[in-house]
Amino acid sequence: MSAPQSNRRLRNRVCSQLTALHQGGQLAAPRSVVRYLSDQLIDEIALEYRSRSPDAPAHGRAAIITAGVPGAGKSVAIDMVATDHRRIDPDGIKDLILMRVDQAGLLDIRHSHVLLDGKPVHPSELAMWVHDASTEDANRVRAVSLRRGENLVMEGTLSWTPLIDSYVTDLASDDYERLTTIDVEVPFLLAVEQSTHRWWAAREAGRTADHVELGGRFITQAALASFYRRQRRVSKCAANARTLRTNANNAGIATDLLIVSRTSTGREYRAWLRPDGDIDAPQGAPLGAVCIKCGAILTNPTAIRTGVGRSRARSRPAAFPTPRAT
Repeated sequence: MSAPQSNRRLRNRVCSQLTALHQGGQLAAPRSVVRYLSDQLIDEIALEYRSRSPDAPAHGRAAIITAGVPGAGKSVAIDMVATDHRRIDPDGIKDLILMRVDQAGLLDIRHSHVLLDGKPVHPSELAMWVHDASTEDANRVRAVSLRRGENLVMEGTLSWTPLIDSYVTDLASDDYERLTTIDVEVPFLLAVEQSTHRWWAAREAGRTADHVELGGRFITQAALASFYRRQRRVSKCAANARTLRTNANNAGIATDLLIVSRTSTGREYRAWLRPDGDIDAPQGAPLGAVCIKCGAILTNPTAIRTGVGRSRARSRPAAFPTPRAT
């Protein structure tokens, strides 16, 4: 993720400028957008999103649910285990909604704000305008998959605790037999750097979808911080992922948990908690998992199983500068 220092300075300045616009209210969603996001539109987007991928197999009635903050690297972890699943990605759904809203002329305000790199605010930098709509769309797409018994991946952060019971109830009601939860954990400063890098790379490249320039998905440092505990070394998602595993197993759904933990220096650890309580070390990384209370890396199997305990691997402070965007 290295970049010339001059480019990094420009990136950070643009990040700060865009953050100030959001936090200052200049980029608050207008009422016209709220009115446009009707129930009918949400249904149309759900149908369009499903039509872009073939139906997934229903053998085994298997589901994958992700946990972890935005920009943690969940997509890479999904590729490790998902083969014939329907992927339900709220970010992809946001793209479809933003294209509709932009085509309706409801994002024109973005052209009034030219940032320090000489480019206007891009549609994906207004993604929070359609966050609730994309969540509802993802729910509707998932509901159809559950009724059909499709193998599916539900991508998300799992930061909202009530989702745990909702997921378990829905999977059990539709007779799902297997669930894999994937939790990708990174300390706050690394999450900031990774999400900022992803946004900036897409902004510079002019990321497009269906020939519409959407740019990079943007999230402020303040929004990222809300996912973390006080010390900002482990997200709230980590504990929720473990609770989901426990509750789903108790409901009769064979559930395992893949934990991918990265330190501030970028070193990666992995641990696979199987339904019977066994712990495996997936290939490609040493055995380890983040402590759900303090964020240290646990290497003792007993501690990994419980999620708390003494650590043997220490995480050092990040060595890279971060955008001044709080």
